[in-house]
Amino acid sequence: PRRRQDIDFIFMAARPKQGRLLRPQLKFHHAAGVPVYGTSHLFTGRVAPELDRDMNGVVFGAMPWILEGDYPEGISYGGSLQRLVAMGIDAYALIPSLGILSQYPHERFQGVTGTLRVDEGNRVRRQMVWARFKGGQPRVLEAELGAGRR
Repeated sequence: PRRRQDIDFIFMAARPKQGRLLRPQLKFHHAAGVPVYGTSHLFTGRVAPELDRDMNGVVFGAMPWILEGDYPEGISYGGSLQRLVAMGIDAYALIPSLGILSQYPHERFQGVTGTLRVDEGNRVRRQMVWARFKGGQPRVLEAELGAGRR
């Protein structure tokens, strides 16, 4: 048995429970060397190395709020609706900056959901943070790459 050579990566659209089942199956079927990418739904928002140990190497997008505990001063929320709470925090905090962001397309707003900007159609666009599971824990890719250069 061997893996196909015409696969560049695998995209895993799954929740944590399904992802934890799929990743070991990929390794079993000789796809351990194929990069695996997933959505933010792969991570529950709670660090659980004993549950996520099989997810090592999987890259996914997420909010700084979820990955880094980057909570605004006086706010701490770890419930099941934390992504929705983060979106509300950014919506409220973004209001005073909308004029500047829409007038200057290169301006960015660092929110708890990611880096926000306003495009030419006056839509708010978001750039999330990328992370990779390592040791069963999510690690922000920029931090991981920076540590490797030292």
